Amino acid sequence: GGSLLNADDMTAACTEYIAEMAREGTLERRSIHELPGGWYSEAVLEFVLRMKIAQHELGAAAKLKVDLNNPIQATQASAARIYDPNTLGVILNKNQAHWITFKMSGGTIWLLDSCGEPEVCSFPKFLEYLHVYRHAFAVMDEC
Repeated sequence: GGSLLNADDMTAACTEYIAEMAREGTLERRSIHELPGGWYSEAVLEFVLRMKIAQHELGAAAKLKVDLNNPIQATQASAARIYDPNTLGVILNKNQAHWITFKMSGGTIWLLDSCGEPEVCSFPKFLEYLHVYRHAFAVMDEC
């Protein structure tokens, strides 16, 4: 498949997110939501998905939700949410610098990273990522 979001989408979403926060009375600095090199905050990531849903650009993906209220924890029970049929994947923020994704497919966890090729990831290795980086969120199908 092709790219769901590109740099222009993310920059526009960041601008709109900051404007919306200002309309709601909260002044946000762009630097806490967008960094050179392509990092964006969790808030902007969810905002751009919701914006594309509202614009009907995602088609079948229109029921996506980034579960920011219930982050994936580095425990067996929490990490096992990757096996939930409503979990489309888990996004993980590495040191506030880079996002990676874990996706279940055919009973296998895959690590998807734009800096490399997809690779099989064991559940213990997935837990290790959660222990090290801690900023992980389920992308859910709201159906």
